[in-house]
Amino acid sequence: MVAWDSVIHTRYADEEPLSIDLLLSRLDLLVVHGVSIDAYVSADQVNCKCQGLAGNAHCLHNFFDLGGVLISSPLCKLWHNRCGFLLVSNFWRLWDVIAFSGWITISMSSFRTTYNLNEVQCDNLIPLLPMLDPLVESDLFCDDLSRYSVGYSLFRDLLNLFKHFISIDRWGFGSTNNLLTDAVNAQFVEYHVKLLDLMITRRSQTCDILSVMLDVNLWGVCMSSTIYHLCAFVDVVNDPIESTQCRAMLLVLRSSFIFSISAQYCNNIMKFCSLEHS
Repeated sequence: MVAWDSVIHTRYADEEPLSIDLLLSRLDLLVVHGVSIDAYVSADQVNCKCQGLAGNAHCLHNFFDLGGVLISSPLCKLWHNRCGFLLVSNFWRLWDVIAFSGWITISMSSFRTTYNLNEVQCDNLIPLLPMLDPLVESDLFCDDLSRYSVGYSLFRDLLNLFKHFISIDRWGFGSTNNLLTDAVNAQFVEYHVKLLDLMITRRSQTCDILSVMLDVNLWGVCMSSTIYHLCAFVDVVNDPIESTQCRAMLLVLRSSFIFSISAQYCNNIMKFCSLEHS
């Protein structure tokens, strides 16, 4: 059980940026979860190892002089196109490393313009800088997604949406489910709402918050008889549970966006995420 009044400290981003070596060490640890990250700390490295930028590495000397690091991963595409990242655990593992490192990610549009690069060349890259000061001189802009306050605002939206479902006794587009008339269900709901609120407030690992969110949402979908809608999109018997959970969340979110009364709880999600092609 959770001690709701315990003294676990809230996490904050490092006030001073991590050293490059420590940042790269934390990124390397993501390989445990199957996330492979390539990092470039000089134009020479880019020229030797990054085929997409071969021949253009000379343009990046100024970026590396500012202390910049380029990281390369398939997850970078999710970062740039904002499509589907909300429900990807490994994306949030990468985000967590960056957001709490004291480093910031650079807006890809400003990065491409400043260094005369095209979209294809930057598709699998995320540019990082250790502080905001250089941006004044270099015409680069921070990508808001790298701010931890923005990341947690997305999960706060989901929690507020869940609270709305509970208040109207209807989960998403399902039928009335009498959540609070059954003692076991009432305890389940109360516990998980408190748990999620505590995790978000204390800035727990975002992949852990996502895991609880997906569990609670799938429970709500099943309780509201919306599982029948889900069957049209996923084989709930044979597909992995992770796939079923994500499909259930997408159905609930997309249906919620249609109605102003539920869409109002998702302002941050609609601002920073694209769910159209997820």
